[in-house]
Amino acid sequence: MRAWYLRSLGDLLILAGALLLVPPAMHWWIAARAQEHGAAALVAKTDAPPATRAARREGEPLGRLTLSRVGLDAVVFEGTSDETLRKGPGHLRGTGWPGDGAPSSCVISAHRDTFFRRLEGARAGDVVTLHGGGLAATYRLESRRVVKPDDLGAISPLPGDRLTLVTCYPFHFLGPAPYRLVWTARRVDAVAQREIRSSKLEARGLR
Repeated sequence: MRAWYLRSLGDLLILAGALLLVPPAMHWWIAARAQEHGAAALVAKTDAPPATRAARREGEPLGRLTLSRVGLDAVVFEGTSDETLRKGPGHLRGTGWPGDGAPSSCVISAHRDTFFRRLEGARAGDVVTLHGGGLAATYRLESRRVVKPDDLGAISPLPGDRLTLVTCYPFHFLGPAPYRLVWTARRVDAVAQREIRSSKLEARGLR
């Protein structure tokens, strides 16, 4: 009887553990499929002119964000609703995007335990690139701040062409994280972009 009880208890514990893995696995699957579909949609509209701010729809794939040094590469979607952020990084509606026509501040947010987990290894000077609408804009990370969730000044518009990346913090906190990590980056000009490309080629031994 005791052996049967222990076996049954062990089976129940295994089942409970398996059930706990179902939600994360579903979230991962949804995110992976959304990224795949988003990437395909971006390829399909490469030759189309970039949509205006007013024409962008919540959840629409907008472009691609890369931070090569830490291995961050993800499709960015318009908006920051819960559904959108399950698919990938979200572009804060009303903020700028490369190709809007005038220097503007672009804000992108993502979850710390999925798409922006690699920001944990980011550092000042890292190069970030936004691709979308046939355009590419290069930025360099400048400053890092940890703020409270209600500090809206952290995502307020900045002068010039700027990029702000926002995620929850600390990265390994259990439960809802109490703070927000905010990285700001400045867009680099054509000369700086050529220097960046040259340094990458030299690092690979191609020059």
